[in-house]
Amino acid sequence: MKNKRLVICCAGDQSLHPNWSGENREFDLMVIYFGDTADKWRDSADYYVQAKGVKWHLIHDVMQTHQDLISRYETFWCPDDDVDTDTNNVNGIFRCFEAYSLALAQPALTPRSYISHRILRQKRFALLRYTNFIEVMAPIMTKEVFYRLSESFKLNRTAWGLDYLWASIVENEGLGKIAILDRYAVTHTRPVNVSGGYYKAMNLDPWSDMAYLMDKYNLSSKQRVYRSVFRMLGRDFVVRNTARPGS
Repeated sequence: MKNKRLVICCAGDQSLHPNWSGENREFDLMVIYFGDTADKWRDSADYYVQAKGVKWHLIHDVMQTHQDLISRYETFWCPDDDVDTDTNNVNGIFRCFEAYSLALAQPALTPRSYISHRILRQKRFALLRYTNFIEVMAPIMTKEVFYRLSESFKLNRTAWGLDYLWASIVENEGLGKIAILDRYAVTHTRPVNVSGGYYKAMNLDPWSDMAYLMDKYNLSSKQRVYRSVFRMLGRDFVVRNTARPGS
């Protein structure tokens, strides 16, 4: 253990995590490999687990089987394996998250990304935006939030709807601030194929999963930006949002 920051990446054979796990990283890396090649990514990580399953189920299981290890860390980032960035940017994600005392956040998505929620598109010149929504694709969170939200990791297999639930829990329980980190955007490199691909192969219906959670927990789908922070000449300038939800 070299740091108090841990990245947990559930990785397949085409995982992009080697692009951002260089030697100058200010975080430790755990790879949970769900493919079939023994020791595929062992040399690329500080900690290596090989197991079958879906992302948030695997992370939940690792929290149970490696309790002592996980408990040593204070901040967790859990990106999908198709998120592309570099080591310096990941270091920046952690630094920004901690500097602004955030509870739950995610990097914005570059214009080159496949984007499901327009609120996540990188806002030019912004440092970060305080919001009520982050996606399950690449969340960063404090230890307190990580453990609290872990109770929901196995509510369904697709993870659809968990993003709305997580934001609701953090806001309603007063766990802290939620933000999108525009200065440290990453690129989501693969489209979401709802009608085929992984979902079809696994016989999963993400829309049903989300509808169930939205109804069960009485969740709102309105995505809002409350304030945007711009940093210029060493000072922060805060702009309150007056645009429509989701902008």
